[in-house]
Amino acid sequence: MQNSEIVYKIKLLGNLLELHDENPFKVRALQNAYNTLKKVADPISTMAPEALGALPGIGKAIVAAIKEMSETGSIKELDHLLEKTPEGIVEMFNIKGIGPKKIAQFWHTMGLMSVGELIYYCIENRLKDAKGFGEKSQKDILEKAQHYLSSKGKWLYGRLEPILKDLEVALNSSEITRFQLTGQAYRKSQIVDEVIYIVDAEEWPVYIEGFELNDQDDDSMIGVYKEELLVTFLLSVEDLSKEAFIQSFSEDVAIETLFDISKLPFGKDNDRAIFEALNLPYIIPELRWNQDLFHLKGEELIKEEDIRGVVHCHTTYSDGIHTVKEMCNYAQDKGYEYIVITDHSQSAFYASGLIIERVVQQHIEIDKVQKDFTNLKIFKSIESDILNDGSLDYPEDVLKSFDLVIGSIHSVLNMDIERATTRLVKAIENPHMHILGHMTGRLLLSRKGYPVDYDKIFDACAANNVSIELNANPQRLDMDHTMIAKAVAKGIKISINPDAHSMHGIDDIRYGVIAARAGGLRKIDTLNAVSATKFLNLLKKK
Repeated sequence: MQNSEIVYKIKLLGNLLELHDENPFKVRALQNAYNTLKKVADPISTMAPEALGALPGIGKAIVAAIKEMSETGSIKELDHLLEKTPEGIVEMFNIKGIGPKKIAQFWHTMGLMSVGELIYYCIENRLKDAKGFGEKSQKDILEKAQHYLSSKGKWLYGRLEPILKDLEVALNSSEITRFQLTGQAYRKSQIVDEVIYIVDAEEWPVYIEGFELNDQDDDSMIGVYKEELLVTFLLSVEDLSKEAFIQSFSEDVAIETLFDISKLPFGKDNDRAIFEALNLPYIIPELRWNQDLFHLKGEELIKEEDIRGVVHCHTTYSDGIHTVKEMCNYAQDKGYEYIVITDHSQSAFYASGLIIERVVQQHIEIDKVQKDFTNLKIFKSIESDILNDGSLDYPEDVLKSFDLVIGSIHSVLNMDIERATTRLVKAIENPHMHILGHMTGRLLLSRKGYPVDYDKIFDACAANNVSIELNANPQRLDMDHTMIAKAVAKGIKISINPDAHSMHGIDDIRYGVIAARAGGLRKIDTLNAVSATKFLNLLKKK
């Protein structure tokens, strides 16, 4: 057994004992042992008990634990603790700077069960209000948790995009003469686990500022950019655009049925020029994962500039950072024509959901703020919790006071497909429901959504004129883009909503549009790609 594994298990044992509030003296002994063992260069597993016992902080119990690990590969006490600790909680120990006491608070007080849920909790600005935390510690924990997830090798595209922009600045300053991003990142896949560039260069390998080379051969370099992003550079051996073009399609696409690879033209500047040379209609990168969507024309698909209204925004009334007026100012400055203020409902106590008196107060404030905006319409909305029995939060008279209601499930997520579908369908059939929010409750790279019967949900939405949200938060992107075509075929409108908890959260609309385009969503099927008046008319019950 390697030293690193022994040291890791000693540390984990101490952490878990502290997490479960076990003997503090034992915890301290394990911490001391860890601090000693991590400095040992000799193979720990083959050291004599006397030699181990002579090391500072290594008592008989630690020597016995090391012997047990060396002989069996594990420690019974550690195995027992792991059995009663959720896997996501154990994973939190991998986040630098977060110890057992904080993790116990995340678990027992806040109900967080994974790194992803912790990240989302921070993004929704809930951690800053918890005892012992604040805005600064929330920001610090968020950054560390995101860094940990990214170091695992999988990236949400929304988190990856700014790093790629930074990397390409470095590439433009290097000896690389030409480069082209390809593969998953070029297609803007929601989850990217491989970043590949095809490059031209006079010499090989090439120095790139911020890039640490791990491995190379005659035509490739693999390394880490800015200590966080694993990147592969492939030296073009034939023609850069042609090679990048081929790799831009998903492995699931049989490109040989689309064109003759041997007849691909040389010397083109980009892949659009290759399509033109082949006399083929252009296929946008986002669609190159599924050839069943290749018939769609790029100009018909929704674009970021087509979105005219910001739907689903939280403010300081619940768990947002900015006020109603600040959110409206930002939306207007960005050129949007309307904004839908959508704070949490009263059952969402964890997110400072609005009691009825606060709803009235907010509506009065919205009316007052509206007077300051002549080019922006402000709609009164609520993200009503879909309760366990499928009913919406608030009595009917309160629900009627909103211009529109978005219904979402936030609690009791552990459901089978029948329970989840029944709960959602009942909410959809409520006459005050207008938009179904984040349909499956998933958090990408963090939490699977609850299973749903899409046919039943889509039929219910179509029958009750309920639109479906494509939540643009890069960690949600729920509904999944693969289900868009099926929903639209039933006449359902899709609303691309940022679920913004801050002014800059509105900018996440970009990632919702990317996902929507990957699913083939057209402008004419997008709820908030119309004027404010038409938006309200589309929401009216039949």
